[in-house]
Order: sequence, then C-alpha cells, then structure tokens
Amino acid sequence: MIKTLTDQCSPNHPLILAPLKCELWRGSVLESTHEVHAALVNTTGELLAYAGDPQLTTTARSSLKPFQLLPTLRLGGEERFGLLPSDIALMCASHNGEPLHVQHCEQLLKKLGYEPSALECGSHFPYSQAAAHDLIRAGLPPQAIHNNCSGKHCGMLALSALLNAEGSYLEPTHPTQRTIFEGLERLLGVKNRTWQIGVDGCSLPTPAISLHEFAELFAYLAAGSSPHDPTSTASLSRIFEAMSAHPDLVAGADRFDTAFMTHAQGRAVCKVGGEAIRGFAIRDVTGRALGLTLKVTDGAMRALHPACLALLAKLELIDQPQDLYKSTVDSSLNPFWRGKEQSWAGREATEIRVQIHHRI
Repeated sequence: MIKTLTDQCSPNHPLILAPLKCELWRGSVLESTHEVHAALVNTTGELLAYAGDPQLTTTARSSLKPFQLLPTLRLGGEERFGLLPSDIALMCASHNGEPLHVQHCEQLLKKLGYEPSALECGSHFPYSQAAAHDLIRAGLPPQAIHNNCSGKHCGMLALSALLNAEGSYLEPTHPTQRTIFEGLERLLGVKNRTWQIGVDGCSLPTPAISLHEFAELFAYLAAGSSPHDPTSTASLSRIFEAMSAHPDLVAGADRFDTAFMTHAQGRAVCKVGGEAIRGFAIRDVTGRALGLTLKVTDGAMRALHPACLALLAKLELIDQPQDLYKSTVDSSLNPFWRGKEQSWAGREATEIRVQIHHRI
C-alpha cells in the first residue's frame, strides 16, 4: 500500500541525497556498482526530494507512453473507436507478448480498422519465455503484434486516423508526432521547444528530457490535471485509472510495473523505459499528487528495480521489509527488493544492495 510522503520533503527544504549506489555483491565480494539519479516533484513542479542531479537529461524511452497516448484521448479517440480502459492500458504498455496481450492487441486493431501489418514497430520474440517457446515449437516467426510496443503503435494508428494523416507515423515531421510533441509542450507550459530527439527501439521518436521535468509529467498524471493544460484533465485521469485497473496489460507476469501497480491498489502507476528509466505517478494517503523519476546512468536494468523500492521506502511511501532475506507482507514485490540472480543450476549467486546517503 502507498503511504504518506515523509515530512522531510518540502519545497523550501527538499530532501537532498547523493546519487544512489546499487552494489552488486557476489557472496562477500563487491563486484559492480551502478549509480542512480532521481527527482521527486509536486504538481507545481517544485522539487521535494532528489538524488544526484535532478536536471540530468536522458531520453524518455517507453516511460513516455502514457503521454504519447494523451492526444488520442483528448481528440476523441475513445468515442470514435469505442476504446475501453483495457485498450488504454495496452496502449501504454511494454508488454510481455503473453497470449492475453497478443489477443487484446488483435481486438484493438479490429476496433481501429487496421490489419496487424499496419504496425511499424518491427518484430521480436515475446519477453515471455513461455510465449516465445510456443512460437518456436509451432515453427512461427514473431510478428509485430508480439512486439512489446505493439499497443503503443495501435495508439499511433488511432491518432493518425483522427488527424487524417497519411504516410509513416514514425517520422518526427509526421502530423502524429508533431501532435504528440505539441501535447508535451501543452502539459509543461512551454511553446515551440526545439526537442533533442533520438530513435527508440520501436523506431518512434523519443525526446530528451530532464528528470525534473519528466517527474512533472508524472505528477500531472497522478493529479489528473496539468496547471498549464486544462483540456487534458479528463484524459490524464482516464489513463491513470486504466493503468491502475489493468496492470497485467501494462507489463505482465513477473514484471516490476505490474507487481508494483497491483501493490499500490489504485494509488500509483509506473512505467519503465529502456536503458533503465522509470516514472511513478503517486497519490499518497493524504491525496497529494507526486511525480518521481529515476535513471540508472549506465542503463543497467538490474539496478533499477531495487533502487526504485529503496528510494520509495526512504521517502516513506512504502514499507521496507525488516528483513529482505525473508518474506515481505506483499510477496509480489519480494523478487525486486534484492535483484538477486541465480546460477544456471539454480543457486543464488548475486544480489543488489542499495546505498542511500544524504548529500554532505
């Protein structure tokens, strides 16, 4: 369950931490170290806490998906296509490619009036090992619909249809992408920004953004409104509620995002992105809306999950188990606290220990 933010955090006196250190221990030997930066803000964009450099700029990657979907809803996509909350959740997903994800994506494409061949995300084997093995046994190659980003690309097709835009929606100059970036500017209260843009793994443009500014977006998602863009209020709320109601569609079995949103019981959503970035939209027990972003500087995903939980516990937004070596109250989060890895023979080999220190 989500708790109340610690009183050590305030706009006038933010909690200032050194970069988090995620240490990989193999037995009694410290083998590797990963550094993590983070920013926590309220809905006015004020820093309440940060670790390392809150102005660290990185690409948003798949953590941006809820905000890439926003224009589709704001422009009436729900009404035109009959979108359900489950459809909205899938369009925010980096899913496992499990049967429920693939089947739902097929149904969503039918609603939109497209064939799977319209998806421009490319193909890869499902993240789900069982689903990947099923394809191999059947002698079938993976299709675009198995891509973890296929739901997001359904959203791109929907927005392109709403805009009557032809051509490849992958291009930064395409009306679909221009509308998405204009939507980001509306949320943040900026105009005509020159975005630094890279190419994401699914071929869509991905913008560079600071952890501070990215946390603002997640605070607006938690609040269901942006002070700069009242027209997005209803759509932000629907995205938050859809992700909360369907965490299994946002990621899948054995995934942090699904486990955490299930644990949060409607008070928080989160979204991971490539190269170890994640954003949280949190409504604490007092009703305060918060945005939290974290980035592992070397891109090591194995460090991200323990770092997220350790920082949330430091902020008193979740309980930390008294003994990480024993079962916690919520067993679904157990594997993510220590980031442990096993040998091929099933013996525990390594674990991640997160060091959190106040900046001196």
